[in-house]
Amino acid sequence: MHFNRRSLALLACAILALQPVSAMEGMSGMASGSSTTTWSCSAKCDGSVAADKICGGKNVSTASTLGLGTCAETKKAIFDVPKYATSAHMVPCDPGYCKMCTAAGEKTMMGSTVTCYNNSVTMYANKTDANDHALARGCKGSHEMMSKFMPGETHASCESGKNYFDAVASGAASGGAAAALFASVVVAGVGGFLV
Repeated sequence: MHFNRRSLALLACAILALQPVSAMEGMSGMASGSSTTTWSCSAKCDGSVAADKICGGKNVSTASTLGLGTCAETKKAIFDVPKYATSAHMVPCDPGYCKMCTAAGEKTMMGSTVTCYNNSVTMYANKTDANDHALARGCKGSHEMMSKFMPGETHASCESGKNYFDAVASGAASGGAAAALFASVVVAGVGGFLV
């Protein structure tokens, strides 16, 4: 059977419409820069674990536009900046890895000791704890609210319940696969392949 360009374009649109809901959610997360998750986590950059084993080897990709994917990046952008400084030099872990968290606090997962944060927790007694949670979620610093501290310099810069690394971890791959599929169908139509 031979398809013309119009029927191939309609087929491609139908295939994209059938993408799993999770892939579409990932794409919407990319548009807003974040998505909702339960846990975020980070690991110390103290030399006790080899760089490629921090976060079980699942630290955030350096492709992150946030520039917080490696120990070198977080030292310069977070730990060495007084208003963003965390309790220790840390690096955020990939949101997929943080799904292994079951409670807030330190936990050993895949040979790496990480600190888990529940993203629904919005207030901390001190600035440093709020800064720690902010980094794990892809935000910087904290702000004071009713004698407590919240992650992020402002409400808008670090929305409650969000992990700003999710778009990097899940959305890009989903959208990329759909776009590649669409392009291959269109090229096949232009080249006149028989299906």
